[in-house]
Amino acid sequence: MITQIVVDSSGAYAGNHLVVTLKGNNSLISWLTLVQVLPEFLFLMVASQIIRKMGYKKFFLISTIPMAIRMFTYAFIPNPYVFVFISIVHCLGVACSTVASLAYIQDTVSPAVFGTAITLLNAAMSIGKAIYGYLFGAIYQYFGSYNIFLISGIIVVIGVILVATTKRF
Repeated sequence: MITQIVVDSSGAYAGNHLVVTLKGNNSLISWLTLVQVLPEFLFLMVASQIIRKMGYKKFFLISTIPMAIRMFTYAFIPNPYVFVFISIVHCLGVACSTVASLAYIQDTVSPAVFGTAITLLNAAMSIGKAIYGYLFGAIYQYFGSYNIFLISGIIVVIGVILVATTKRF
């Protein structure tokens, strides 16, 4: 969940980074959206079957590692076309974490509190995005957009380590 919050929050600055910092043309924002959303939509249709075959832990690791690669690419590569191209892994990170979070809740909580669990997940994600969005705004203003993605990449790597070392699922 934390990796999705961080990636979504830093993604709010992606268009600005693409056009202002990387000097890409405005039409690249449309391409960025297409490259992120279309594969995510397609991947959402098969993600639950993949979870069932792989299990949650392996699935989270496989989906989170591309998030880290994407964030570090954003942080270090000054080419707007590479920025758009690497964004295709957005589908792995966000679609996987969305489907996996919902499926994990469905498998682990009582049906009587399923709605409450989903509401709490959405509330936690909204609060997290608001906090990280504010922090990333300050980072953007004082340290530049590259640092938003560098910090995001570091947080995602911490998430990978936490998932890899946990014994809970």
